[in-house]
Amino acid sequence: MKLRSLSISFILLLLPLLCSAQTLGKLKVSGPVDITADTVEYDRDEGIYTAKGNVEMHEDTRSLKADFVTYNEITNDVLAEGNVVFREEEDQLEADRLTLNLATKLGTIEKGRIFLSKGSFYMSGEEITKTGEATYVIRQGKFTTCGWDRPAWIFTAKDVHIKVQGVATVKSATFRILGKPVLYLPWGLFPVVTQRQSGFLLPEFTLSSRDGAILSESFFWAIDKDKDATFSLDAIQKRGVKPGAEYRYALTDTLKGQWYGSIIDDKDYEHTRYQIKGEHEQMIKDLSFKSRIDHTWDIDYLKDFGETTAERSENLLRSTAFAEKPFGDSLLTVETSYFKNLQQKDNDATFQYLPFASYFLQYMPVIRNMFYLNLSSDLLSLYREEGDTFTRFVVAPALRIPYHWKGLNFLFGATGYEKIYSIKYDQSGQSDETKRLESAKIETDVSAQFIRNSSTNLFGIGRFQSLIKPRLRYTYVPDSGVHDIPEIDSSDHISQINAITYSFNHYLTALSNKGPGQVSIFEVEQSYGLSGPLTSSDLYEGSGKRFSDIRARLTLYPGGGFSTTHESVYNTYGDGFRILRNAVTYSRPHYFRIDLSQNYTRDLVDEVNTGFVGTYGSFDGIVQFNYSLKDNTWIDTLYALTYHPKCWSVTLSMSQNRRPRDTSFRISFDLAGIAQRSKDPYKIGGYRNGAVKTGVTPTSSGE
Repeated sequence: MKLRSLSISFILLLLPLLCSAQTLGKLKVSGPVDITADTVEYDRDEGIYTAKGNVEMHEDTRSLKADFVTYNEITNDVLAEGNVVFREEEDQLEADRLTLNLATKLGTIEKGRIFLSKGSFYMSGEEITKTGEATYVIRQGKFTTCGWDRPAWIFTAKDVHIKVQGVATVKSATFRILGKPVLYLPWGLFPVVTQRQSGFLLPEFTLSSRDGAILSESFFWAIDKDKDATFSLDAIQKRGVKPGAEYRYALTDTLKGQWYGSIIDDKDYEHTRYQIKGEHEQMIKDLSFKSRIDHTWDIDYLKDFGETTAERSENLLRSTAFAEKPFGDSLLTVETSYFKNLQQKDNDATFQYLPFASYFLQYMPVIRNMFYLNLSSDLLSLYREEGDTFTRFVVAPALRIPYHWKGLNFLFGATGYEKIYSIKYDQSGQSDETKRLESAKIETDVSAQFIRNSSTNLFGIGRFQSLIKPRLRYTYVPDSGVHDIPEIDSSDHISQINAITYSFNHYLTALSNKGPGQVSIFEVEQSYGLSGPLTSSDLYEGSGKRFSDIRARLTLYPGGGFSTTHESVYNTYGDGFRILRNAVTYSRPHYFRIDLSQNYTRDLVDEVNTGFVGTYGSFDGIVQFNYSLKDNTWIDTLYALTYHPKCWSVTLSMSQNRRPRDTSFRISFDLAGIAQRSKDPYKIGGYRNGAVKTGVTPTSSGE
């Protein structure tokens, strides 16, 4: 028997509430409803509608099936029994019995289970009770994202309290893997929806040869769409408990930042230690403000607790406040910086920028665009508690004259320098003094460009453009006659220069329908002293001979996942390479990626760095190592293997570090829909949702 309009009140009231029970929320019904049943009865005296046998109701994308359905229009009670199945698109609710009051919107589902496709959430319970407008209680509940049949992992709990679009709290919960209990939680909290939600992240366990056993736990707080925070707690066996907190905000596109702090009463160090770091960006109309804090209580904090090799090897920390304001064609910047030297305990002799200010006027055309003038100036005050202090003021007007003739590009430039130094001596009895330096630099640059379009089948490049650019530059700096000024930075070392610099550059660009793409870059240059050996300068590499070192750079991006970069500085007087940097990358997306690099600087660094990321089925593997050829020793190594079937993953990793000497074994878990690791292939054990290990910053749009 098929009825298309059995009862308007029955149709409009029953369907929305059944939807509400399934989605744990309030829905509205719209459009025609089809009801099919073996028999349909109506008791006028009791006001009860009864549908029996193969009851089916369909409305748009929603459907309900049951063996027996009744509706009491007096009490507003709805009852569905026997093989109750409700579907909306891919979501589904199954139950033996469902009762619901339309007026109070309260009810109970017996022996029910719910599947929400968004996030692949599977929930079930002996009894699911709707206790409020948006709250539910599940007795003898279960939760997983692995499906109903033999789930790889599942939470079982005596009581589960759920808040719609919020979190679930559990009591007497057991976490099972492959049916075996592995963790008991007397109380727990986790999100049950896919958007950012507050909740505990999964713990992480590390066994360190230096620090002993380490248990790490974090709580993510989704404060709002444009701000969140993560609170972490590391229990370190040989050191103590290290709490930490990170706060992130992106209130607008021009107002954002993140801040992190941690503290520990270190048993090994026998003192309380802390770290504070963060950054803030803000723009008020055209005034840009940025600040960055990076501070530790002691010089060994990063060596002991830094997460990366770069952090553990840091020698200098810099905290900065920076403001920038444009004025038409000019720009004013003001900066103050505090430096902390991590190579010595006493920081009183370290220079601080208090302040540094610069003013730059961009090139302005004069006399029919034949000449261009600009002006740059800066003021730097270097302060420290112990030692001499300096203040330097620089004014540098410049003139540029461009000229084009028969395919040749000429550029004549002249820059004047006026530098004033104020010196305050720390030694008693020595009078403060002011010194002055006047100098100039004259440059003439001539270059040409040769362009040719062609095509090739090599590497599948197709059409390409070849650009060859030879260049010759002449530089002259007269002797200033002043040789006892403070050398605050490289710009203070102004020596007499009379030299030419010649270079050859070649650029190859693929011309595809998707737009131009760089295929290769080749650049090489060298300088020659016209009036004698070259003096020290940052304009070229090497000094003391007529010929400078040769500086070269080659990059290749032929496609097919391959790329390589080469940078070098080569001495032509028998010393060979002074600097040599090579890097090769080869990747096949979704399969593997290989990175190999070398970094060599004579008498300082000679390292080889290798990284491999591979995926095979449900396994991801990572191998990284850094080796010092100079010291013939390993700097650090990392081996990690992640097994990630559909709904969970486990990561096992081993790392070895030289600074400090430590070997660590780490295990971390990831449950899909609760806490997921970073998608960065080189991040091991990190979490998404703004966890500390990923440093994810919320967006101003709240996404």
